[in-house]
Amino acid sequence: MDFLALIKLNPSLRKQPPSTKVAPSVSTNLPSHLGHSLVKAALNVGDLRRAQQLFDNIPQPDPTTCYTLISALTIYGFPHEALRLYASLRERKIKPQNTVFLAVAKASGASGDLLRVKEIHDDSIRCGMISDVFLGNALIHAYGKCRCTEGARRVFDDLVVKDVVSWTSMSSCYVNCGLPRQGLAVFREMGRNGVKPNSVTVSSILPACSELKDLKSGRAIHGYAMRHGMMENVYVCSALVSMYARCLSVKPARLVFDLMPHRDVVSWNGLLSAYFTNKEYERGLALFSQMRSKGVQQRLAELSKAIMAKSKDDIKYGTAQARLSEDEAVRVAYVNGTPLEGGMISHSQPVDMFESARNVANNGAPKDSNADNNQSQMQKSHRPEEASSAEFTRDG
Repeated sequence: MDFLALIKLNPSLRKQPPSTKVAPSVSTNLPSHLGHSLVKAALNVGDLRRAQQLFDNIPQPDPTTCYTLISALTIYGFPHEALRLYASLRERKIKPQNTVFLAVAKASGASGDLLRVKEIHDDSIRCGMISDVFLGNALIHAYGKCRCTEGARRVFDDLVVKDVVSWTSMSSCYVNCGLPRQGLAVFREMGRNGVKPNSVTVSSILPACSELKDLKSGRAIHGYAMRHGMMENVYVCSALVSMYARCLSVKPARLVFDLMPHRDVVSWNGLLSAYFTNKEYERGLALFSQMRSKGVQQRLAELSKAIMAKSKDDIKYGTAQARLSEDEAVRVAYVNGTPLEGGMISHSQPVDMFESARNVANNGAPKDSNADNNQSQMQKSHRPEEASSAEFTRDG
């Protein structure tokens, strides 16, 4: 097994910083090939300290060894150690290769240190490596982690060849930094350049449609996802549910939800929020009961916020709220010991309204009568806007 895969399978090793591990004596002036083997062996047993000492005793470490140790430190959760290792290479006048730049670019992004990201970017330009698409993609991602869209765009524009990862990284950088219009603009430009979005692209651009309430673009992307076999991808489907929910289009949100082979918390909460936002409280509580019956680890705060945001004069609101036990209402209002704004649910409504709906609550949540027919409805009546990749280029 590759040592990086072994590290990922043994997360307990990440808890101990490399400086606290005790290493036996290490030979000095190790030949490059032998040093690489010893470094890998140390990493395979999780001994970062020994791996670092071995590395320090290789006069001329090869690029593979440098990449190996820098990547391991980042994966273990010590990106600052990885950056210090890179600094030591520069002090030793060891010229890094593109693989080393790739590893250290990922480390700089994981560190969240914008100054370090800029240093790596500048170094890669001086060494003539910036045209490498893999390095460019890593730098775009690193700038995005630091919420620096200007730096990411500079790298993106300097790339001679852009692959689907380049376009996806740039568009998601804009979206994650609160610039959904710019993200959609990059997405459309991607279509104009004949680059086909993949499932990662689709799931990362749909939040832009959600933020802008751009149902037309969201439906076009939905149609693209259906035609390209992406509807079994949980991230794509969850993003679609959330997009339709944010656009107050509950029926297609439910249709996508019911066709999902696997559902994550995002998809459950997206549909739940849609029901309560549209004052479909009975359906919302039915869905919540379904969540509990399936043992979903709900973020109960989502239900609390959805209920508490509704009109306090709505009798259906009080009826829906009463379906929660008093103990559950407390758990909804207090998540991880932190009270939500507005206080506990049981205190946010008049007691008589809470009690008057108790008999209705004891009968259990009603079944969503439309749920059973949703699969056939999706296939027969629901038609997301059919759009080719080129049609994403249209504005608006």
